[in-house]
Parts: sequence; structure tokens; C-alpha cells
Amino acid sequence: MDLTIIQSSVTLFMILCVIIVFASVFMRSRFFKEIYLGHPKLTTQIIVAVFFGMLSVFGTLSGLSIYGAVVNIRDLGPMAAGLLCGPYIGLGAGIGLSETLISCYTLILVTKPSEFFTVVTLVAIPMIVFNIIGMFIFATTVHHILDEMKVQKQVQQLELEVESRRNLNTIINTIAYPVYVLDRDHRFTLVNDSVCRFIGRAQEEILGKTPADFLNGEDAAFHFEMTENMFTTQIPREDEVMITRVDGLKCTLISTSTIYKDTTGQEFLVGVVHDITERKKAQDALRQANRQLKLLSGITRHDINNKVTAILGLISIAEMESKDPSMAEYFRDIETATREIRSQIEFTKVYQDLGTQEPQWQELHTTITSGSNVPGNIKLSVHVPGVELYADPMLEKVFFNLLDNSIRHGEQVTEIRVSAEQSDEGLIVVLEDNGTGIPVDQKEKIFKRGFGKNTGFGLFLVREILSLTGITIKETGVRGKGARFEISVPSGAFRLTIPG
Repeated sequence: MDLTIIQSSVTLFMILCVIIVFASVFMRSRFFKEIYLGHPKLTTQIIVAVFFGMLSVFGTLSGLSIYGAVVNIRDLGPMAAGLLCGPYIGLGAGIGLSETLISCYTLILVTKPSEFFTVVTLVAIPMIVFNIIGMFIFATTVHHILDEMKVQKQVQQLELEVESRRNLNTIINTIAYPVYVLDRDHRFTLVNDSVCRFIGRAQEEILGKTPADFLNGEDAAFHFEMTENMFTTQIPREDEVMITRVDGLKCTLISTSTIYKDTTGQEFLVGVVHDITERKKAQDALRQANRQLKLLSGITRHDINNKVTAILGLISIAEMESKDPSMAEYFRDIETATREIRSQIEFTKVYQDLGTQEPQWQELHTTITSGSNVPGNIKLSVHVPGVELYADPMLEKVFFNLLDNSIRHGEQVTEIRVSAEQSDEGLIVVLEDNGTGIPVDQKEKIFKRGFGKNTGFGLFLVREILSLTGITIKETGVRGKGARFEISVPSGAFRLTIPG
């Protein structure tokens, strides 16, 4: 009896070893990886079910017959299939192939009642024991392989992160502007080569330090306050600041900062610095030159006006003293030309201020109504709620001249309307009246310098002022129905303070 148990145990162990070897080979195949990743194809599932079903068949056919009962580990294949590949493949492996044979060897049909206890002892117990041992070995092997795959995945992820960080460092080092990252303690965790050049220190001398280590007391205090404000408000900001470098050179910078939060929840301040010292110097020099030119033109204009006044006075005296009637027409022509000179000189007073100041955001409704010169018999309706334009400070003169144009030249005008609407290109501001309108052949000429019944500088000046920030204007009205001026404002040169 003992020899039978030993014999059945050895046989089951040999079968078990064969099954484990084949199952281990399978777990190294692409089929297992495909199933493990959760996206197995139908053909893969069928192949795997057949594979483990064959193992079950092998476990059945290679067993020992004891009193008509078969000692085997046929259930190990389906159980392993279920453990490794899920319940559907395990069910397919068990029912599809193995259990067909089981039904032919049912214990009741092949075992005599007198031998039932002996069969249970010699067959059932070894089968149960070796199935448990097999499943334990399978579970241990699966656990080891899954750990190995997990480690491989972590290694790959780490390699990707290292490569990503290397690529990031390469990218930021190609940026001409200084780029840096500060942690919550204000310490540098990343700087590009431009930061090193700007500070005049090597990267290893900067990392782990704070900006206060490279700034004087006043600049360090400002930067500390700015950084704390960023971490508190989480609102990106842009500041123009002046600092003194370690070499004593004063610099003007545009500092742009934002907060970045990584996957662990840690917060970092990402900053980009643009040194505009040379640009500021050029702007200051240009501003100084403009002031000198303005002073010179003011003096020159004053002197010319004095001379013009003297000429007009002398013309009047000459007309009174002249005894020759034929000279009267010449005197009138001289006076007309002299007055045109005066008009042109007066225009330079207006034009000299054009572009000398930085553009600024201006509330459109206020700009139109504050410069309005519309008489009481003309209705002015302005519907531009919550619109601001980025334009030269002389924007008020634009609408003053446009309104003046309608009043002076729009015969029978009783109403002037101003409205605004968004388009694909930006914003369209429309100023229209109900006068006679402008002839087709004059729609572009009216913007030329010198064209018009008066000085001829009004609409020319309008176009020049608007063009400083990329805004254009054209006349699109219909003759007989009134003038219509369309002002096209590109994106970035307008903003809406009231949604919609």
C-alpha cells in the first residue's frame, strides 16, 4: 500500500514538473504579456485555452490507474490558466478539453464500493496534495515573474524620466533668456546656462542656493516678497524690476513667474528673466532725443509763426499803400499762401506728439464721449460697453476728428452712431452717420495728407494714430445713405471688460 502511494506521488511529481516547465515557458512568451497588459486578441485567448487544455489532457492521460480510478493532476492546467489568464480562459481550458475526459472516468462508474475507501486514500489525497503543491509553485512563479515585469517597468520608467530630464535640460539650455526653478524654500533646483552667464557662477555654485545669495539687501527683499506672493496667490505675474548684479552693474529686467505643481503635490516657482537693460537705454535715449526735437520744433514753430504774422501784417499795409488795383489779386494770393503755411505749421504742433508716448489701454466709451464736439441738434449714440483699446494716448483725437468730419461734411446729418462687434480677425468699431456720404472715388483719398475742404489733416492724422498699434480704418458707406467708417482692431489690441 505504501509503495503504491510512493509510486503515485512520484508519477504526479513528474507530471507536475512537465506542466510547470511548459507553463513557465508560456509565461515568458508574448501571449502572456499580451494577456497581462489586459488587451489579448481573440486568437491569443483561443491559443492559450488550447495550450492549458493540452496540459490538462497530459495530466489526465499520464496518470496511474488504481482500482479503476486514475491518479492525475488534470485540474492543474485549468487552475493555472485561470490564475494566469483569467476565468474565461481557465473555464475554456477545463471544460473544453480536460473535463470531457473526466466525465468518462467518473468515480462512481469505475470504482467498486468495496474499494471506494482505498481509492480515495491512494488517488484523491495524492491528487489534492499535488494540485495544491502545483498551484503553490505556480503562484510563486507568477508572483516572481510579475515582480520581475514590474521592476522592468520601473526601470524603463526611470530611464524615460532620466532621458526626459536630460532632454529638458538640453531644451532649456538652448533658451537665450535665463530660466530657473525655485522650491518652496526659495532654493534653486534647476537653472539653465543663461542663468549661469547672467550671475557669473557655475551651475553647481547656484543649485541649492537662494536668490538672496546673489543679490544685495534691497533686491533680495523684493525678490523674497515677490516669490512668497506667487506661492500664496498662485497667480502668474510679470514685473519690470531693476537689480544690481554682483559686479555692480545695474540691470533692468522683465521677470515672468508662474507656479508649477508636480505629481507629488510639491510646488515650484518657474521664472524666466529677460534683460532689457540695453533696450531701456535705447528707449531713454530716444525719449531724450524726442524731447530735444520737440523743444527745437516748438522754438522753430514759434519763430515761423512770428514771421508769418509779420508777413500778414505787411501784406495788409502793402494793400492799403498800393495805388495799383492790379496788385490786389497778388496780395490775396500771397495772403492765402501765407495762411496755408501757418496752418501747416500748426499741424506740426499736433503731429509732433504722435508716437512719443507708450500706447495704453483706454476705455472706448469714455474716450469717444469725452472728446465729443457734437452740437445739440445731432443725436450721438454710443454702444461699446466694456471695450478697451490698446492705442496711442492721442486716440481721443481720432474720434474727435471723425465726429468733426461728420458734422462739417455730412450735409443734413441728424444722427451719429458708434458700435462695436467681434469678428474672426478681432474687433470692428463702426462710426456711421445719416448724411449724404462720400463718393466712391474719394473713399481712399480722404485719408491722404492735404485732401479736404479745411486743413486736410484730420483723417490723415486719424489713420496715422491708429496705425501705431496695428489698427486700420476704411470708409465703407453708401453714397446718399451716409458715411460709415470701419475701424479694424486686431486681437491683442482690444479687450472686453464685460463678457459677451
